[in-house]
Amino acid sequence: MKPFVKSLVATAWACMLVSGCNRTPGPTGPPAALGGPTGVINWSSSAGKDNPLPGVDRGTVFYFGTAFVVWSDAGGGGGSSSGNVTSSGNVEGVKCHGRLAARDGRLVEFHCETKDGKTGQVKIDGVAYELADGNLFLVFTEGEQSRVKQLKRDISNLKFERESLEAFGRNDPEIAEFFTKGAKAK
Repeated sequence: MKPFVKSLVATAWACMLVSGCNRTPGPTGPPAALGGPTGVINWSSSAGKDNPLPGVDRGTVFYFGTAFVVWSDAGGGGGSSSGNVTSSGNVEGVKCHGRLAARDGRLVEFHCETKDGKTGQVKIDGVAYELADGNLFLVFTEGEQSRVKQLKRDISNLKFERESLEAFGRNDPEIAEFFTKGAKAK
């Protein structure tokens, strides 16, 4: 290759590298903002237990990555079930909507909206919450009125599987107390 052509090729490569390195990264979409996948898990492992704890021995967890989690006593068995859950997102953020079916047939609806997975509004059973105040929402549906408690938790390493959720619920004093008080109050 002639020196002039070598110089031209080297200059072209240098220009491409410089322009590529100075480019600002594109916006991150909802999966990155949410901190992982989304889904629903129902479980009921209370068979053979004298006093199964709703929310721990049976429950439903809706998770939108680690940004927004609804944890309820409305388990998949015994007449309660999860309702429809929808979510939509783009580079502007994510919106979700879902509902829990309480054992008595009442529906507890929830909505969330976040642009960054850390801030935004959450509405559960008509009551508004700020996502910045906590990403975990405990919902006790048994009884005449649903109860909600918002907690701030690092759930980045939580596996959304029955065994992991049961252990997490039992080992977190606020979660265990919330569901224990609810079960005793009914």
